[in-house]
Amino acid sequence: MVKLQFLLICMLTIFSLNAMDQDWAPHGTTWHYGPFWVEPTPADCYTYSTMTSIGDTVINGQESRILEIQNFHGDNNWEGYHFLYKEDNRIYHYADDLDSFYVLYDFNLQVGDTLLIREDFPVYYDEGGITDNLRFEIVVDSLSFRVVNGDRLIEQFTKPVFIDGQIYPFSYVVESNNMNPFRIPVVENIGSLQIFFGVQYYTFIVGCVGGIRCYESPDFFYEAPGIDSCAISSSEDILMPQFKLKFYPNPASDYITINIPEELQNVTVEIYDVQSRKVFSQKVSQEKSIITLDGLTSGVFLVTVLQNGQVLTRERLVVLQH
Repeated sequence: MVKLQFLLICMLTIFSLNAMDQDWAPHGTTWHYGPFWVEPTPADCYTYSTMTSIGDTVINGQESRILEIQNFHGDNNWEGYHFLYKEDNRIYHYADDLDSFYVLYDFNLQVGDTLLIREDFPVYYDEGGITDNLRFEIVVDSLSFRVVNGDRLIEQFTKPVFIDGQIYPFSYVVESNNMNPFRIPVVENIGSLQIFFGVQYYTFIVGCVGGIRCYESPDFFYEAPGIDSCAISSSEDILMPQFKLKFYPNPASDYITINIPEELQNVTVEIYDVQSRKVFSQKVSQEKSIITLDGLTSGVFLVTVLQNGQVLTRERLVVLQH
């Protein structure tokens, strides 16, 4: 009798865990993404994008969520669907080219653990074709917890794995052949706070890197620091750069020299990290100024130039500390 009770308890526990996993991304859950920086040209990247859980389907016998992606690039530009499910604290993503699911996120990993996500991952740099195939592998650099609406969520900081001197990134930006080891937070249930699917092929406009603005679900709500609203109502609400910001070196470690157009006076230079936290602010009155990077760790940052409180332009900065 005791054995039977124990067996029933185990079965109920397993059932509860499976049911809990199926509660991931309830219908109506929406991720909101805005432009984090713009390249190769600003005009290509004035966009706001959403990813919404709209239903369920079965693929290869596996029940999964249907996530619909929409772009707002001037007019509403519907993008398509992705299929994902969560099991045993892992999030699986369906790959068309494999006709199977692979592990996109694994929140069971400990510091030092590696995850080979894809052996051969297709990356699109330009419209019309694959230009590269990357080994998609990460190592967990550190772990912490993020409290969101009272829920204690696992937060991973992952770094790319170096193989034969090359970097194979996850949740980082792939720019032509230049890949840099950014430490991007990955939060349980939400995903990467910069780019959900990890590389530009699965984002919204090629060359545009989207930082998360908000995550909305029936269970909890997350809003990135400094965000006035989740949605961007139109392309007019997105920054139209007044000039092309130039600074060097980039990547940098100790300092950057920044060039401001001669006609602009008394501007403020601010630097933000990938979580939209301001980590530097300084008034600049000279055409060429040196900005020290004391205290900044390796990663990707956003350099912003303001005048009288108005944002004039933004540009990304890569910091690589030795």
